[in-house]
Amino acid sequence: MLRPGPDVARRLVLVAAVALLIVAVGAAPAAAHPPKPVSKKGKKLKGPWHRYLHQAKVPVVKGRLKIFLNGCPGRPRLAGCVYTRRKYRLYLRRRLHDRRGVFYHELGHLFDLRVMRRRHRRAFKRIFGLKRGAWFGGRRPPGEQFAEAYSYCARHRRIRRTRISSRARYGYRATPAQHRAVCALIGTAAAKPPRRPDPPKAPPVIVEPAPVAAPPQPPAPAPPPPRNGLGRLVDPIF
Repeated sequence: MLRPGPDVARRLVLVAAVALLIVAVGAAPAAAHPPKPVSKKGKKLKGPWHRYLHQAKVPVVKGRLKIFLNGCPGRPRLAGCVYTRRKYRLYLRRRLHDRRGVFYHELGHLFDLRVMRRRHRRAFKRIFGLKRGAWFGGRRPPGEQFAEAYSYCARHRRIRRTRISSRARYGYRATPAQHRAVCALIGTAAAKPPRRPDPPKAPPVIVEPAPVAAPPQPPAPAPPPPRNGLGRLVDPIF
């Protein structure tokens, strides 16, 4: 019986490896179905929201997701917001200029509140060389930077340096390598979600920074916490 030569043997090994890979992929479980967006009254929400959840290129939060399209409670001018005590609700204004981007940004806050852990937040800071400090502290809070990073990861698997323009919120900037790293971090965090949420400390009300060309303005005093039982307001985008 003739033995195959080294080239033939390598080809046989390669074919066997490919066959095993096809079997493994075919046996892999299907990806988890994204949450079904519902309205304030619990009815199936019509519009683009369900499509956005399916199109997200990173994991999204699980469970029911209530989307309120009448703006933030008591703050109708804001484009969107999330309250820390309502981790299954997302508030949006019905008419938005960048509807998809704002939706993913706020979804990033819910992902942070429900899935992220402290070690993931520390890893995010290391990726961007952010100094130690409160997650929602400073002029460009790391928590807002993460929400914007999540928004870009949900829309783009890869980016070029020119893709993140001046329209990015909170002055967010990322190199292609940083973009890949933070998208991978989101996947790692979602792979083993905590049994109990490990949210950051309740943030104060954060206002989107003024444009770069505008003269500096003295910081306005933070309004008192809402008395509606919703928790602290996260990320009011005007």
